[in-house]
Amino acid sequence: MSKVHPEELKAYLQAKDWADNGEIQAAFIVIEALWKNYPKHQKMLLSFLELFEEINFLKAYTLLGDILSGDEKWMEVLSYKSEAELSFLYEKHGLMALKLKDENTAFEQLKKASSLGRDSLLLWSTLSYLSTLFKDSVLACNAFWRALVLYKEPSLFEIQFCFLKKNNSQSSVGEDVFLNISLALFPQVSNKEAEKLLSNIKVTFPGRAWLAELQEIVAQEVQNVPIALKGEIYASFDKKNR
Repeated sequence: MSKVHPEELKAYLQAKDWADNGEIQAAFIVIEALWKNYPKHQKMLLSFLELFEEINFLKAYTLLGDILSGDEKWMEVLSYKSEAELSFLYEKHGLMALKLKDENTAFEQLKKASSLGRDSLLLWSTLSYLSTLFKDSVLACNAFWRALVLYKEPSLFEIQFCFLKKNNSQSSVGEDVFLNISLALFPQVSNKEAEKLLSNIKVTFPGRAWLAELQEIVAQEVQNVPIALKGEIYASFDKKNR
């Protein structure tokens, strides 16, 4: 971690060890103090937010929203941040909003993240899902295509950061997410577009039993997804974002 005094770096690493051993409150006190000393430091901010989520998710979500609002109070925090760093924060806030079932905020924040260049599998798959809820089939398709590409070839330039060891594997996107997006998306697009999507899905997930279900939808040109499916999609994304 650059530009941090050695003693404070030692304190940071000690706090990380505490957090990974379940001593969240003790770690939070240290990281909060360090973040106040280094308000422009992205890793300090992300570490603080991650611990704050563990203690009070709603307050952490509100704080990040306030920071991203551009309020003068938080200008020092936002100053000197690159577009890549900002896009990561918008993605984080959008995913937090989705956990709170606030699809409107999630949709807007993730679109901002993508406009700033954020290019992660979690972003594009979630944005595709949300786009189906808002009936934006063009964005849903574009996001879905990019998610398929990143599933096969993860972006080398994607910023990843997890302070807590337990969160390292929780940003993964499984094939069940692609299935649920497809079930929501296919009825909203032309049969030709659905066939193109299905063709690429088959290449990405060859031999999967659930492909038959998608094939049937394309063949029958189903126009509506059962209402019960929305709950299944929520469950899938909620599971991936916890």
